[in-house]
Amino acid sequence: MNIIMGLILILSTVIQAQVNTEFLRTSQELDGNQHMLEVDLRHQSGNADWTALGWKYRYDTWKPDETIFLIIEGDARQADGNRINNEWFLVGRWSRKHTEDCYIEFFAQKEARTFLAITDRQLYGVSLRYSSNDFIWPSLKGAFYYGVGIMIENEKYSIEDPLDNKSILRSTNYVSWKIPLHEKIDWVGVQYIQCRLEDLSDFRLLNEQT
Repeated sequence: MNIIMGLILILSTVIQAQVNTEFLRTSQELDGNQHMLEVDLRHQSGNADWTALGWKYRYDTWKPDETIFLIIEGDARQADGNRINNEWFLVGRWSRKHTEDCYIEFFAQKEARTFLAITDRQLYGVSLRYSSNDFIWPSLKGAFYYGVGIMIENEKYSIEDPLDNKSILRSTNYVSWKIPLHEKIDWVGVQYIQCRLEDLSDFRLLNEQT
């Protein structure tokens, strides 16, 4: 498994089209529920009128052996009475403890991205998430997670070519970590690799670190 995680680290690169849902997890370990709503309204008047409305709703629930989160967000923009952008994103994940170091997770995602010409992207999947205190290099200590799973991905584009509207079965694999470097400094990162099962030359890579 260390070899697999090492290859993911070496090969991964940043792809802006991929949403990093691993970073959407909350680090809180509480019992109960939490709701959060954010709204951002901006308006500019002058030679051109410009209005933007952004909003985000998040729901979390924590139980001793189970966690759920749901996020819904949108962004709409209008210039001189014409809508120039209408994006939205929805993701949900249910995670339940299977063994001491393993969770089984079900997830779903739906989104539209004007900039990427995606009118509707949907994915549904299941994965196993493992936790460990060991990583590729034994000297590094922290919280490490790696996951293996499978998902169905459906994409529709605003372009006319019907070949670009497709349904794909992919594997989804990742490794993530949080390593304390100093009393107030942590190294946090995640690496994804998602391969199309019927054509392994079709894959997506993601590397994001803070």
